Amino acid sequence: SEFIWSMGALVQTAIIGNLSTPFVAANSIANVLQQLAMVMMFGIGNAAAVIMGKTVGSGDIEKAKKMGKTFILLSIGVGVVSCGLILVLRNPMLLIYNVTEETKNLAYQIMGVMAIIMCGSAIEITSIMGILRGAGDTKVAFAIDAGCTWGIGVIMGYLAGFVWHLPLIWVFVCLRSDTVVRITICLIRIFRGNYIKNVTREL
Repeated sequence: SEFIWSMGALVQTAIIGNLSTPFVAANSIANVLQQLAMVMMFGIGNAAAVIMGKTVGSGDIEKAKKMGKTFILLSIGVGVVSCGLILVLRNPMLLIYNVTEETKNLAYQIMGVMAIIMCGSAIEITSIMGILRGAGDTKVAFAIDAGCTWGIGVIMGYLAGFVWHLPLIWVFVCLRSDTVVRITICLIRIFRGNYIKNVTREL
């Protein structure tokens, strides 16, 4: 799952690299702030995986379902905090870099889009990395992750950049459009409650 996702991310970076040098620089600057904001998301995702796995392994399926919904609510809070962090820090962050005005403006716009996406990213990371994987639903988690990255993000980014020739910020939006679909599928899966797979054995 991580390999397929990373290859998709590599292709998305290649799309950006073939469109504009300022786009590459702006995206790199924005990614630094994004990684800082995502620390909390990976924390709650890993915590969810451990706790969900332990609860499912103990056989308490109903409790696991309730915990899955609780983690979704927690992830929304983390997403809002991460969004605020990016919005507060994007101006100070841009002061650090000695880049052209075009690059600064594009990085500022990308950070604004990232801030909005953070709310969704928190849900998808917690859902895929934590709830679904922790509960043993690894095949579906893989299908959602790989399918959305390649079937939506890569394709939409390619079309936006090389076929539709959209403004660069809209190319970035299209590259990240898979987040919306990922969230939708994950929430449907989790709230239906049919994702629990007890993979432990009784000795």
